[in-house]
Formats: sequence, C-alpha cells, structure tokens
Amino acid sequence: MVMRSTKRGVEADTPDLVALTPAEIRRLLAAELNWSRWRPVEKRESENLHPRTFPDWGITDISIGTSQSEVHRGDCFAAGKQLRAISREQALAALGDGIQACEVCRPDLVLGAL
Repeated sequence: MVMRSTKRGVEADTPDLVALTPAEIRRLLAAELNWSRWRPVEKRESENLHPRTFPDWGITDISIGTSQSEVHRGDCFAAGKQLRAISREQALAALGDGIQACEVCRPDLVLGAL
C-alpha cells in the first residue's frame, strides 16, 4: 500500500500494483471480483428493508382495458399499477357520486357506504 501525507495526517491510498507481488495482485483482483458479485445481493436486501407502502384508498380511472372508474382499497391487487391515491373522504364522495366499488376488495363495505 502506498501511504500519502495529507492535511488530516497519513492516509492509506489504493495499493501500488508495481510494489505488489503477482500473488498479492491476484488476491486483490479476486477480492474485487467477489465484492462485485455481492453488490446486487446487497441492493436487493436493502430494497427489502423498505417495503412498498400503499395508500389507504385509491381510484382507477378509465383507460385501456377498463370501461369505468372504480374505487379500491390501497392494497387491492385488482387495481393494478394505475391506482391514484385518494383520501377516505374522497373515496366516500366518489362512491356517493356513483363510481363503482371494486368487487374484489369491496371498499364500500369497509367504508360503510352501502
């Protein structure tokens, strides 16, 4: 390793490959290769630490494949990726205005808007 002097003191820099033996160079390269294999695993694990959050209520608008808007619970799988988050009051107002409730998650039962 090459040591360099800085304003903060002496710090270790990247290894000087000229001063290393071939065996040490192979060991460093193998360690870097092994570390690069673990980076995707660490990324997946960090994503699992922050699970996806869902809104309490949502509405799907009319689009390709849907003929009408529907009110959904936030965690409803039938809503797909087009769920737009709304508040409880907005969900009650939408159901009162005649927008259909999802037949899978039945937000009208949970909201008491029968």
